[in-house]
Amino acid sequence: MTHSAQTLRGFALKMLLSTVLVVVLVALLNTFYVRYDLTAAKQYSLSSSTQSLIARLDDRLQVKLYFNQDIRGHEYLLPERLLLLDLLSEIEHLGGDLISVETVDPTADLVASRDAEHVGITAVQLEGQDVGSLSIDLLYQGLELRYQDSSEVIPFVRADEFEFAFSVRLSALIAGEKPTVGLMSNESLLPPQMPGIPRQIPEDRVFEQLRNALGERYTVRDLSTTQQAELDFDGLSALIVARPHQFPAKYLESIKDFLAAGNSVLLLYDSEFVEPNSLQQVAVVTGLESWLNEIGVNVSKRLVYDTRSITIQAGSQQIETPSGMQTVPLQAPYGFGVFAENDSLNTEHQITTGLGSVAFFWAHAIDTTALSNKLRATDLVTSSDQAWLLPADSQLAMSTSNIRELQIKAFASGEPQRYPLVSLVSGLFGDGDETGRLVVCGDSDLFHNLTLQSPENPNREFALNLIDWLSNDSDLITLRSRGRRHRPLHDFAAAYIDSHGGFTDDENENRQLSKDAV
Repeated sequence: MTHSAQTLRGFALKMLLSTVLVVVLVALLNTFYVRYDLTAAKQYSLSSSTQSLIARLDDRLQVKLYFNQDIRGHEYLLPERLLLLDLLSEIEHLGGDLISVETVDPTADLVASRDAEHVGITAVQLEGQDVGSLSIDLLYQGLELRYQDSSEVIPFVRADEFEFAFSVRLSALIAGEKPTVGLMSNESLLPPQMPGIPRQIPEDRVFEQLRNALGERYTVRDLSTTQQAELDFDGLSALIVARPHQFPAKYLESIKDFLAAGNSVLLLYDSEFVEPNSLQQVAVVTGLESWLNEIGVNVSKRLVYDTRSITIQAGSQQIETPSGMQTVPLQAPYGFGVFAENDSLNTEHQITTGLGSVAFFWAHAIDTTALSNKLRATDLVTSSDQAWLLPADSQLAMSTSNIRELQIKAFASGEPQRYPLVSLVSGLFGDGDETGRLVVCGDSDLFHNLTLQSPENPNREFALNLIDWLSNDSDLITLRSRGRRHRPLHDFAAAYIDSHGGFTDDENENRQLSKDAV
């Protein structure tokens, strides 16, 4: 055999071996499902919580995605859509024979359009750009889940919120019914629903937004202390005691028995009620003071003033501009609006580790140093280490003059320190051996209607995390905040000002300090 023939034969053999290896590799890739997600938060992979839910399926789950294929003019949506399809593909793979995913286009299929309308999925209108004119395009991006005899719908699904929205609804389908949370307060009950007439919400139901926030995950049972009937605690996964006011002894005994039986309570405590418009405050007696002292929990009547606080419009001023005098708003930090973030949030506890921030209004410090040896405490949220306690009857006005007066009083009252604002107390609350859990929050206004009226308010996430954890259903807490928490940026200017003693009463010195800090 000539040398050239041997070379040709060797080349042919190598090609044959390479082809065989490629075929084997493709076959292996089709056999084994492998995916790599190198992002820090694993944003492109399903969490272990969702995988656990899928593993609990014992019947077929049908997933229908309402998706219009033609998105010409809106190509910017393509990356998000590809991510949604990828996550659904992973769900279908994990579910095996128990999960089927179907994609339909309501803009091209009349049956799909009718089905979408029937289940409550509607199109979002987007402005399109045609040559010489504007047009309105319809975008469908909804999801329907069917399991046994029940169904759940996500009217419009976003990629960054998809896994949480999917898992919440899958959890509800598997459970069969929502868990029930009791909300015990002095609020009026809702009037009966009359056909064709919108139900009027009584003005004193200041926690209605809290009920709405919890409503997606839970059935909220009203336990109003204004009614004569006995309160029904049966079947509750957790109990919220919201802004108690002169609670009779029988209600206190009900709370104590509930805890002693190994259940969970969230106490939203305030020793004064503040009228939101006038900021007038009325001191109140909760009826729980003696019991809290007995178990070693002391909620201060004084108000927490913190340099890390919300910024408000405290007035306006006239400034001269090239076009004349103009009125501009004055922004100022309101020390009674405590803004808890970063080191004020317990990073070791599941409730708070994924939170970005929590805002408090006229909060009270919590002292648990006198707890009995049957109980232990964990602080979930604190003030910053630059906080003071001011008298309960302090003026609450949000004017520049009062803000300055409060700042002077705080600095003159002594050395600043960190104060617990939300504490978890767990252990034996009775003579039995059942472990109960009590979360004491030194503020009720953080879950007031005015605070929670925005769906994006971080306090809403805090409320949901609390109830999920107290209801022993904490898998969704991680999903709720997954990828949302931003890495905090260090405020070098604020650090410089703090290291040089902070602002004083001398405006000229303050201006120079601010200039040097920048």
